[in-house]
Amino acid sequence: MSARGARELRGSYVPSASMVLTADRKAGTMKLTSPLTIGARLLPAVEIGEGLDRSTISLELVGRDRDDRITTRLYIDQNGRELYAGEGPSSGCSAYPDAHEDASEAARGLMGATLSFLGAEVERYTYAGNGTREPSEPYLFGEDVAAWSYLNSSEIECLAFELNEGTSWESER
Repeated sequence: MSARGARELRGSYVPSASMVLTADRKAGTMKLTSPLTIGARLLPAVEIGEGLDRSTISLELVGRDRDDRITTRLYIDQNGRELYAGEGPSSGCSAYPDAHEDASEAARGLMGATLSFLGAEVERYTYAGNGTREPSEPYLFGEDVAAWSYLNSSEIECLAFELNEGTSWESER
């Protein structure tokens, strides 16, 4: 993509990750690496749990804010039930400061940030007596998501490490 095209892309509203990719004719598709997959919402996602306890965290790259950060919409689905749909992290809190140059890297970095925030929800929920007391600070995604995060904290922590550190046990085989 030319420098002019990149400036135009950064200055415009980008409705989804696929829109970012079609603007760059060389890319054409988003190439995701493990543990990211394309979920049922056709968005970058990670799977947590198995069988009846399976949950999916999906992240939509929505557009850009006034500070040129990628904004996101977060979805957490558990057994086909929407547990959360709302604002997700922006690229300002991503581990990849230049993530806006590559939608795949943006998705990976922002999913890592999302999982780190869910880990913070676990701490907040635990210190609030597992939901028996009011937390000292409000939950980021609501008490239901905090309780769900608590129950899935081991997998959330492992996936966050994998995404934030850029390692995968599958890539080492």
